[in-house]
Amino acid sequence: MRAHTGRVRCLLVRPPFSDATFYNPREMFRLLGGESAAPPLGLLIVAAYLPPSWELRFIDGDLDPIDDADLAWADVLFITGKGPQIVPIRALVGRARALGVTTVVGGAGPTLQPDDFRGVADYVVRGECEPVIEELLEDLAAGVSKAVYHRPEGADLARYARLPRYDLAELDRYMFVGMSYTRGCPFTCEFCAQIEIFGKPRARSVGHVLAEHQLLFDLGYRGMIDLGYDNLIGDIVHTTAVLEALAEWNREHRHPFFYSTEATMNLARQPRLLELMRDNDFRYVFMGIESGDEEALAKTKKGQNIAMDPERAVRVLNSYGLVVNTGLILGFDGERPDAADRMLDMVQRTAAFP
Repeated sequence: MRAHTGRVRCLLVRPPFSDATFYNPREMFRLLGGESAAPPLGLLIVAAYLPPSWELRFIDGDLDPIDDADLAWADVLFITGKGPQIVPIRALVGRARALGVTTVVGGAGPTLQPDDFRGVADYVVRGECEPVIEELLEDLAAGVSKAVYHRPEGADLARYARLPRYDLAELDRYMFVGMSYTRGCPFTCEFCAQIEIFGKPRARSVGHVLAEHQLLFDLGYRGMIDLGYDNLIGDIVHTTAVLEALAEWNREHRHPFFYSTEATMNLARQPRLLELMRDNDFRYVFMGIESGDEEALAKTKKGQNIAMDPERAVRVLNSYGLVVNTGLILGFDGERPDAADRMLDMVQRTAAFP
């Protein structure tokens, strides 16, 4: 393995999704004015921590083909991906290594299934990049590898506060842009991968959120920002302060953006937050209702969904101009035989969009 020092040429890539996954309904994207949902935010955050002497290129395989000429240009290839992309990630790593390119993989797929990548890529990053990026770069410079890089503690978002390299992506080709204001969630729903990846909630400062908005504004981006990701209200007091400052920023900049987010059902109990979301032009909220079977919810530690009727929660959010998209899961342990009928009834009563 060779050492990488000086002017390293680094290619950052998201492999394509297949045409049959939840993540890539291409025809729907085209109908809504985009070629893909959003640029891979994790990869753009990683790019912000790479040495300034490195030459960076970014290719989204969900938009454009990744040719051998692209791979041959690079000294180092950084790849991010989810579980359904295991096959294209491994294929891409194989192509790159055949051309003598050093490979680094990370993202949700390698985090949750590291054994699928151990021995395939030169470097495997589990979890958040910030706690291990310095060690990883030192080993790349020395030409050595520990194979898997992981720190169980979550990144201190006050310490690690670089702005994502949005400038590397063609933002106008996407339906929206993601912004990582929060990571983690205070709840412990047993089926949730996000808490396995990110753990307890942490949030970026008011100043960082405003700086990230200003960066997107200065790059000429206009449109939807998905402000999240895991649970917007993991820290209700801090989120209130952020949305208050953001409301003032948006007024001063003539409202260049509108928003989507993800939150737990107890958002419906927060009228001040809902007022601020309306003031900032939040239009969509993903809320995991999951099931119409309360016994199944209790067994999966989704108690916050039992404390409030989902129909009432959705109606409250609708009254603030919010469209509720929801996640539904059929097949929980201990589910009643009529679980599917209960779910259908719940969807019809709430009018939430599955």
